[in-house]
Amino acid sequence: MKRLRIYWYTKIRDFPVMLFAIVMGLTGYSLVIQKLATIVYIPMGIQDFFAYLAFGVYLLISFLYLNKINLHPKDFYKEVSNPNHIGFIAITSVATTLIATTLLPYSESLSLMAWGIGAIVQIALMVRIVTLWISYQNDTRIHTDPSWFIPAVGCLAIPIAGVKLAPIEISWFFFSVGILFWLVMLPIYFYRNIYHHAFDERLTPSLFILMAPPSVGTIAWHSLTGEIDAFARILYSISLFLFIVAIMQYKLYLNIKSFHLSSWSFSFPLATSILATFTMAIALDSYFLVILGSIKTAGLSLVIILLIWKTVECFAKKATV
Repeated sequence: MKRLRIYWYTKIRDFPVMLFAIVMGLTGYSLVIQKLATIVYIPMGIQDFFAYLAFGVYLLISFLYLNKINLHPKDFYKEVSNPNHIGFIAITSVATTLIATTLLPYSESLSLMAWGIGAIVQIALMVRIVTLWISYQNDTRIHTDPSWFIPAVGCLAIPIAGVKLAPIEISWFFFSVGILFWLVMLPIYFYRNIYHHAFDERLTPSLFILMAPPSVGTIAWHSLTGEIDAFARILYSISLFLFIVAIMQYKLYLNIKSFHLSSWSFSFPLATSILATFTMAIALDSYFLVILGSIKTAGLSLVIILLIWKTVECFAKKATV
């Protein structure tokens, strides 16, 4: 028993926060299925399966990550004190918020609990991130990467379920912070891409995250206002443009030599793009957008199947070592 505890204590230290990207991908796909079910018939059993799968994976990963924080608090503090890594920590709050949105049709009380936790963690991380950047005095350069957009996505995702669970002013607050954060990060990101070296191969899939802020912003704006106005059209058009740009980089993705957990970064942004498309399609009664969203959904389904297969294969290999 003592050896088992020592083994667990050692192994849990290296538990990667990137595993929450799996939750983001699965919840994103679950929400796509729920949205598509409002347009075409999808058996309730299929909707339930993906919702429960996402929730189950979330509970497992959350339990393990909380164990890591409990057993290695100093290591966790180092993570949230590193301006280069703290963006990835925001995956936890985004995943929690998405779980809240996924659970809303099933249990409003459970959804409210998850949404509240996600909102509190999200604002705490946002304050921590901005404080770190403002007060950063180390000689080491801060490296910009696509993960910097994750906190913005987290803020923009809050209103989607928040308008039904809490006073609307809270949702407006998070939406405003998310838009501000996205607009600040965008020029910094493009400057870094143009004038500095290419990203590490592991971060290549996360280039898809570029389309997530305007996509989630489109959905959030519609949730807040109940209509598709000029601003919603601008946000969706930007997300559609960035989707096209991301797809045109297919050669870059095909050159990825090995599977990493960051590969799940393909799934969630694509899911947000689909959700934004279906939101626009329903509001505008557009058959073209329904077809476009359906094609994207087929592509996302293939991506999810491939990612699950590769993830299981990856963990199976590690288990046999």
